[in-house]
Amino acid sequence: MASLTSKQWRRVVLGCPLAWSHIHVSILPKQVVEENDPEWCIEEDYLEWLSSPRGKARPLDLWAERADASTLSLSVRAACTVPHIEVNIANTIRALHSHFHKFRHLHLVTDTAVFEDVLVTLFSGVTTTWESIQLALDRRLDRSSHIAGMMSDSHVEIPKLWASLRNSTKLRTLSFRRCLPILPEEHQGGASRLRSLSIVNVDCDYGRMLQILSHCPNLSTLHLSVCPPSASSATAQVAEPSADTHLSPVPLPATPIFFPSLSRLSMHQMDTESCQIILQHIKTPILSFFSLWNHGLSEIEGRIMAGEKTYDIMAPFGEAVVTFAAQASQLRTFHITNSALPDRHLLQVLGHMESLEELRLKRMNIGGLLFRGLSRATKPIASRPVLCRSLRRLSLFGCEFVTDDHLEDLIFARSARRSLTVPISFLEVDRCKNVTQEGMRDLKEEDPSLNCTIVRGQEDEVEVEVEVDES
Repeated sequence: MASLTSKQWRRVVLGCPLAWSHIHVSILPKQVVEENDPEWCIEEDYLEWLSSPRGKARPLDLWAERADASTLSLSVRAACTVPHIEVNIANTIRALHSHFHKFRHLHLVTDTAVFEDVLVTLFSGVTTTWESIQLALDRRLDRSSHIAGMMSDSHVEIPKLWASLRNSTKLRTLSFRRCLPILPEEHQGGASRLRSLSIVNVDCDYGRMLQILSHCPNLSTLHLSVCPPSASSATAQVAEPSADTHLSPVPLPATPIFFPSLSRLSMHQMDTESCQIILQHIKTPILSFFSLWNHGLSEIEGRIMAGEKTYDIMAPFGEAVVTFAAQASQLRTFHITNSALPDRHLLQVLGHMESLEELRLKRMNIGGLLFRGLSRATKPIASRPVLCRSLRRLSLFGCEFVTDDHLEDLIFARSARRSLTVPISFLEVDRCKNVTQEGMRDLKEEDPSLNCTIVRGQEDEVEVEVEVDES
């Protein structure tokens, strides 16, 4: 687009190979509105070519040529119901064939798992240079009537993936969205090459997920956003096998899975039971970054209304997180969002994070108990140790029970002369209704070295109101 603005911009863009290194191809039905697609590219669209002020097409191979020696990324969005789809794909491969040795990153978005499997086979066959592959299912790509069987929401497995990638020896990053890899025994060795794995927005029983992870022992980054199918649960892993063996439940592993190189772990938008099961079955001795995002009190609202206490409901999950933190003592960054984890369990978790430097709490029902624990900065005793001695950065988002007094006590205690901790140098407060601008100004006046910010606003989500444990 910039090359059509003026001669000067055209010279700038043509002289910048990186501007041409990302090639996007869309092969979608006419009723799908491409203008709203961030990956849409005018260079491959016939109608845009007709209206181009320069009046000539810029084919795919020209993009690759203008990228010069830069490594290339290819993004393909395609629907299997497009007429002559196989011809369109073949033409794309043919146009880029002489440049495939420069391609490193592949992103495929399709409407069915079967079609995704076909495309992976095709594009892994033209080059073995792929270093990262992202696969996603988006059923909105085709708004026509779905093909029976192929378009079923439950059909998300990509069975030929590992066989197709067996020669991609440089592959280190795999990402799945709304789809799931099947790992046949004869191709399990290939998964050990992976360093980064992301599995997002897919239903999968715990045993199957852990089975996949067990064959990726050399991961350094793992991102999960999964939930069990409604028919499965932590206590029901021995259901009757289905006709499709790929969908049969898999038993939980007998021993925890060891990840000697895993440094970053994210578990986002997952219920506490799923997080609990996975955390109980993995060991990550050098983990430095951990992000945990649950569904808040909404997943236990019914039990709260029935009279159960939040602490009792969350005890199994809290104990699992505490046990996990005990073996991940090298954590430096901990983010926890929308979790019903009580203050007492969170304090126990932080008690194992001696190297923690950054703590981010978002939409958490935390209060005085947690801040009193973090404010103990002198004279440790057996039952009340000094927590997180290296903590420098604290971010609070939507924590409605946090007050000015809590923050004042915390900042002053950890910056006192006799404190055994480093002072907090960065404080960020966003939409915490009981923290005021005046209170933050007072903190800044008392400690000019403190970098603190506050944002006032309304929470987007309504949480179930509960009593904060102040004991």
